Formats: sequence, C-alpha cells, structure tokens
Amino acid sequence: MRIILLSILVFLTVLSSGCTHKRLINAGDDYLTQGQYQHAFEKYQRAMNEKPDNVETQQKFEQTKILFEGWLDKVERSAIKAEQNNDFAKAQILYSKLAKHRQTSFYRQKQRELYQQNLKDFGLKIKLAIAQPQLNQTFGHRLDKVKFINTLNTDKMNEIFLAFSIAKVDLSTQTHKDRQSAEYISGYDTIVNPQYQEIQHDIIDQRTYIKELRSQLWEFEQLDNAEYQELLLLKKDQEIAQLNLEKTSAGSSEFKALKKQISNLHIQISKQRLIRSKTEKQLLKTQKKIKKQERNLDNLFDISQHTPELADVPIFTEYQYSVKTVNQLAKSSLTYTVQKGDLANFTREHHLQVKYSDKSHAAHQQIELNKDPLLLKSNNELKQMLYVKGREKVIELILNEVDNYQQKLITTANNEVKISRQLNQWLVAGIVSNHDLPSGTSNKVNQELSAEFGQGGYFKINELLEVD
Repeated sequence: MRIILLSILVFLTVLSSGCTHKRLINAGDDYLTQGQYQHAFEKYQRAMNEKPDNVETQQKFEQTKILFEGWLDKVERSAIKAEQNNDFAKAQILYSKLAKHRQTSFYRQKQRELYQQNLKDFGLKIKLAIAQPQLNQTFGHRLDKVKFINTLNTDKMNEIFLAFSIAKVDLSTQTHKDRQSAEYISGYDTIVNPQYQEIQHDIIDQRTYIKELRSQLWEFEQLDNAEYQELLLLKKDQEIAQLNLEKTSAGSSEFKALKKQISNLHIQISKQRLIRSKTEKQLLKTQKKIKKQERNLDNLFDISQHTPELADVPIFTEYQYSVKTVNQLAKSSLTYTVQKGDLANFTREHHLQVKYSDKSHAAHQQIELNKDPLLLKSNNELKQMLYVKGREKVIELILNEVDNYQQKLITTANNEVKISRQLNQWLVAGIVSNHDLPSGTSNKVNQELSAEFGQGGYFKINELLEVD
C-alpha cells in the first residue's frame, strides 16, 4: 500500500512540475511578445529551475537574456551620460539597477561613490547646539544620512540650525495605599484519584473488546473447519470419479461424462481453497489483534498498580493584605529651536516624564512573595532616566526634520518644468532620506524611467534606493 501511495505522490509531483513549467513558459512567451524582456527572462529562468534539461526552455532563456542584456546596455549608456551631466542621483539609481543584474563589482562601487556624492551635495546638514552634556550622544546608523556641521550657511536649503535644552528637572514622590489579595494553600482534601478511575474504565473497555475478538475468533474457527470438511468431500468425489474413469472405455459417453465431472470438481476444489485461504487470513488477523490487545491490557494493569487510588488536592484560601505603593516622578520640558534661513525660526516645548514605582507591605514573608520592600531610585538615577528619554526625543525630532526635508525636495521637484531635472530631484529626495519615496512620487519616477528606457526592463525605485 505504501508503494502505491508513494507512486501516486511521485506521479502528482511530476504532473504538478509539468503544469508549472508550462505556465511559466506561456507567461514568458506573452511577456516576450509584448517586448517585456526582463519579465520574460525571469519566467524562463524559473522554468529552467523546473526542467533544467529542457532544450527548448534553454534556447528561449538564452535568446531572452541577449535581449535583456541589450536593454541593460542602454541603461549603462544613460548612467554614464547622467554622471557626466552631474545628474548624480539618476546615475546612482541606474548603476544600482546594473549591479542587481551583472555580477561585477564595478557597478556596486559606482553606486556607493555616487551615493556618497549625493549625500555630500544634497544631504541634510545640521548645526547642532545641545545645552546639557547629558543630552549629547552618539547617534550611530540611525542618523547616518545627516551631516553635523560647525558653521551654518542659511542660504542653503539643506542646512539648518537645531538647538535642544532641558529645563530644570522636577522630582516628586507620590504614595498611596490599597488592599490586594493572594491565594495560599490552607489544607488538603482527599478524593478518588481521577487518573486511577480513568485507568479502571480503560481496563473494562479493553476486556470487553478482547471478549468480542475471541467471539469473532471462535466463529472464524468454526467456519474454517466447515470449509475444510467441504474441501475433503470434494477431493473424495474427485478420487472416486478418477477411479471410475480408469474402469470406463475411452470414447464412450460415460467416459466423457466422467471427464467433465472431474474437470468441474477440479474447479470447485480451487474455488474452495481460495475461500478457505481468506478465512484463514481473517483467523490469523484476529489472533494477532487478540495478542496485541492482551499486551495493552497487561500494560494497563501495570500502570494501575503504580497509580494511587486516592489523591490529595490542595484547598486554596484568599488572603488580603495592605500595600503601600510609592511612585517616583521626574518631569521636565525639552526646548526645541529650529532655524531655517533668516525668517524660518521657531521654538517649541515637549514635555518629558519618567515614572518609577515600587510596593511594600508588612506581610511579604508571611505570604511568601519573596519581595524586598521599597527598592527606590536615587534622585541622580531618576534624572538619568529622564535624560535617556530626552536623548530619544532629540533623535525623533531630528528624524522629523529629515522627513520634512524630503517632502520639501519632492515639492520643489513637482514644480520643476524640465523633466530631467525633476526626475533627478525626486531621486535625491529618496536617497538622502531614511524613508522610501511616497507611493505617488515613486509611481511618477517609475513612469519617467519607463518612458525613457521602454518596457524591456522595469524599475522598483524604492528597492534601488537601498545601498549596502
């Protein structure tokens, strides 16, 4: 039976593989007809994985690869031209596309060089002033697209001044009392062990089943005996007919009748043997079942001997106790000043607060909570917790400025008349930000690139913005 199931599984797998291969080939053919070489190339490549030795698939794959490589050659020429024209953002994206499909370090290196150039020319530059040393920090990769500068040129769109300061820290302590409850074991009650009862029920069920099997076995034994007697009678009739045949003249009508009788008896004996063979198989099968169930019954008896008939269950009682909760608070405000040019200045405040709580009561050890009373923070520890929150807020506000800068670049690009400059500025907005381009802008970029290079390949612009 297992061999048959395995054969069916192998057959279905082969059939499924064949269907998948055909669907991929048909899809590749459709894309190729439409001139979408990259899509066709990818479908044929997947079809090759399904059937690597298929000659027709190999030919289509190689032919489409040549067409797609021709489209990539066009992309490379445009990348070189964009770099020569100082359209570094467009050049970076085109080299990123080439690096994804051509196994050479040159394109990846060009991508990284142009990325650094774009950050240098267009990345957000911040002159940062932080009043308290406790707010200073190493920003790490979270702000790796921001350059911090010492002098500010307010005429430049990508240079701003940010100042942060924390006001006096206000420390306070709040105490309140309430009642809480906990359960504890006050005693035990003795009951009939449910596990023991379940085993006894299983033993009864097992005995009933074995009794039924033995009844079936007796019926099979009676049937087998009757079939054996019938077989002996048929063999005896065949012997008598054979003896009569030897005494009868050949060619006579009686001789022919005996020959026919012997032939029929031979057929009946064969049928009777098959009938008895089936009965014997049922007999053996039932005997095996009985032996197996008797072993199971022995196991149940063994488990029963090691399972207590009675069990102790805990009785829980609720215990109430008074609790004193102490809340320690540290509050302050973070002043945030932004200067963008001579007129674009504003100051805002953001409230900061940290809270630390602990509880204590007189009954710790009595109810086994194992808790030390009132592990409170010192004033310096609370202030440090507040400054940690302040540093996180500083990073959040700087990242907001990066997002605002990206949106400003997109708005400026939308107002551009020259398409090539508009495209480059859109791409700059994606390169210098921590976020992908918004869906509307990315769709516009993809449309512009498709219009320039045709449908032979495609661009997923937000994936191409990523630099290893």
